[in-house]
Amino acid sequence: MVIASLLNVVKVLPVGEYLTSEEESLRTKGVEFLSAVLGRCPPEKMNRQAGMKYINLYKDIAQRGIARVLTSFYCSKLEDSETVVPALKGLASLTKLPSSTSEDVPSILDAIFTHVKMKGLVQSVRFHVFTIIDTLMARHRQAMKDMNDEFIGRYIALVDGEKDPRNLLVAFAIDRVILIEFDIANFVESLVFNVTFCYFPITFRPPPNDPFNGITTDDLRQALRKCLNATPDFGPLAIPVFLEKLTAGSPTTKRDTLESMSMCFPVYGSALARSHARKIWNSLKLEIFQPIDSIT
Repeated sequence: MVIASLLNVVKVLPVGEYLTSEEESLRTKGVEFLSAVLGRCPPEKMNRQAGMKYINLYKDIAQRGIARVLTSFYCSKLEDSETVVPALKGLASLTKLPSSTSEDVPSILDAIFTHVKMKGLVQSVRFHVFTIIDTLMARHRQAMKDMNDEFIGRYIALVDGEKDPRNLLVAFAIDRVILIEFDIANFVESLVFNVTFCYFPITFRPPPNDPFNGITTDDLRQALRKCLNATPDFGPLAIPVFLEKLTAGSPTTKRDTLESMSMCFPVYGSALARSHARKIWNSLKLEIFQPIDSIT
């Protein structure tokens, strides 16, 4: 009955006044309603076999699969500024369905990269974008790796300037996968300065009412470090940043920098450390002979 109900909604709405209305508020309500219904459908019951049982309800869906048809629909709604938000909600649900396939990945990402302007969206909506990409990364990673340069370049532009801790935790998880499993040769500098080290050292103090779901500075710090030490390619650009922070930073920054260096240097390699040995020693000897505290 879940599939029957949803397919009836999909069948009726596109030819009704809401999804085709020239009035912006009605279009928004139509897409919002469809996304709300989709979000409440149990994913395990949304599969191709279930959709095929209702072939007389909606021929296109029966032939192509409900997830495929709805994906195309929602991607088209990202072009409409009035329906971007509910369309992202719908895609966030769709990408989690068992019937969602890797064939949908390029069109979903292209629609997001082309039409979604992150700087004009509130945190909760941007979170949907990160959730969609994170889900695609978890379920259809090879399809994203096949896109490689096209995906990485546009992803860097998409995430540039993100500051909300809730979104950053998801972004850092995505970043780490990219750094470890993708070919980043053409994007090392951008990934260092625009995606990862731009947040180092990371600080965060939640307000008294804490709308950030208990996220702490340490949560963010650990997630960021997993990106900083994800690839030896970062080494040549990272060491000067570490030494700068170690020299000019506050006690907290120095401690964070030293801990991060201890995690990153084994990944960056001994050869790189030797090539910067004099500069590293000049920065470290003051901390060794005149430590700020026992921990440092």
